[in-house]
Amino acid sequence: MNKKPTNWIHGMSNQRKIKTDLFRMKIPKAKWQINRRRMVGEKILRLRARIEDWASLNGYENMGNWSERKNADGEVVWKKSHWEWVDDMYGVIINGYEFTWDKDHYRELNRLWKQYEIDVHVVKPDNPNFEPDWEQLQQMEWEDD
Repeated sequence: MNKKPTNWIHGMSNQRKIKTDLFRMKIPKAKWQINRRRMVGEKILRLRARIEDWASLNGYENMGNWSERKNADGEVVWKKSHWEWVDDMYGVIINGYEFTWDKDHYRELNRLWKQYEIDVHVVKPDNPNFEPDWEQLQQMEWEDD
């Protein structure tokens, strides 16, 4: 079982020095198959918390949209924010649904990871949503994929 982080930043400092991509993992194929759902879930949870923290500092209205629909006048009448898209992916993981995301999905998640970066030396976010969701992930029974 992974050590409980104090927030989404915990444990990322060493990883960040090596790679800036959240979803780039070098692990043996066999181990990847066994821990895939848990590892992807943890990373998506970190990304969701990072977007929440960025939005709390920069304004939720400044968050980007994953998808949007406009009317004939060019006004947005429906939108799905980046946070909503990532939260939907987290829901897939946490509810145990099967997922087969490809390289493009992981590239997009890495792009969002970089887009919503905040300077943690200036502001140390304390996201109240992160710890309960992290605990839930750690207590789940994960089956081999």
